Amino acid sequence: MNKKLIAIAIATAMTAPVAMADVKVSGRVGGHLTIYSHDNAANDWTGFSDAGQTRLQFDATAGDAFARIALDERLGRDNATPTSYKRTKRDNYIGYNFGDMSAAFGRMAGVAKNIEKDPYIATFLQSRGTPAEPLAGGAQYGSSSFIDHVITFKMKAGAANVAIQYDVGDQSAGSPNEGHTGIAVTGKGGPVDYFFAYNNGTASGQSGSTPNNDQSNMKLGASMKFGKVKATLVYQAADDNGADQSAITVRGDFGLGDGLSVNAGVALLSGVTAAADATWLRVAVMKKLNANASAYAGYTSTTYDAAGNDNNTLGGGMIVKF
Repeated sequence: MNKKLIAIAIATAMTAPVAMADVKVSGRVGGHLTIYSHDNAANDWTGFSDAGQTRLQFDATAGDAFARIALDERLGRDNATPTSYKRTKRDNYIGYNFGDMSAAFGRMAGVAKNIEKDPYIATFLQSRGTPAEPLAGGAQYGSSSFIDHVITFKMKAGAANVAIQYDVGDQSAGSPNEGHTGIAVTGKGGPVDYFFAYNNGTASGQSGSTPNNDQSNMKLGASMKFGKVKATLVYQAADDNGADQSAITVRGDFGLGDGLSVNAGVALLSGVTAAADATWLRVAVMKKLNANASAYAGYTSTTYDAAGNDNNTLGGGMIVKF
């Protein structure tokens, strides 16, 4: 074959358009230095830790199809010793957009995850994992962790955004979440942002395929700006086979200008037994250093009606996104 024709053929192949998915790589690194004290002095500690900030995330789109793989890269997650966490996935799902509706399947956050938009989530100042968030069935049904084997539909309903989630796995497939169903609604009505989420918890209390554990979790709340102050009210309730708990959280975010803000919040937990009732308090400050970096510091305390389990934490940290 003529060498000139071969060269033209190679050049044409090299310059031909190639259909590829668009991939965005993002992530963040975060951590904090804290001093933790407990009524039981044996539990006191001081050190550096990460409540879930550090991650590496890959988002891909190909037409109306989309996918995400996200890895939890926080301190200690790659430690292979039997008693420590290993590196784990966060989200791992695929999906498709159908106009104003989308469907996704895989491992993903529950529809109630941080629907209340705590600005300090994944720091030691977060409200999750405290009396501000009572839960039935496991932390993944609130604002912690992720749920496997779920399919999630999202759509617009007038001015509201609706998400419906269902766990299609069964116990024979290794899913402890069989039958999990969740729904969330968020939107804006005038100056008020509102949110609602409900799920039936987990089916880990099942015997075979017959549910024997009645569980539910609910979040309901709203936020509104008053000048530079954003006030948020959250009501959360959990029912774990008749053991009811509920919490009311009130918080205020005060914008001071130049990327500086102050946050104050209080939560009251009640239910199950009076001895387990508690009050959670947070005072925090955050400074946005630039578009991708923030520093924060603050104090939290938890006081129980029953003596012997009170605790408080003081510290500061930093987050860098990329």
